[in-house]
Amino acid sequence: MKIEYNNGCNYSLTIDGIETCDIPIEEFKNKLKYIIDKLDNISDLQDILQNIAEFTGKYECSDEPCEECGEYNEEYTLEI
Repeated sequence: MKIEYNNGCNYSLTIDGIETCDIPIEEFKNKLKYIIDKLDNISDLQDILQNIAEFTGKYECSDEPCEECGEYNEEYTLEI
């Protein structure tokens, strides 16, 4: 399986030369499951989970910044 991603002016995300938007959803899910099963790095898996939470979860942000560091606390909640 060959995955190619181009984030330039010619955006493209392909698996084996086929644009992911042209792959039937069930087949695409199976390919993602296969990819996840091949990953052994916990950091990579955490990045995937973080992206899922950020893109599909409920977003909340604190009204005030932290008094110690000045950052706003952001939270994403996703129930499946």
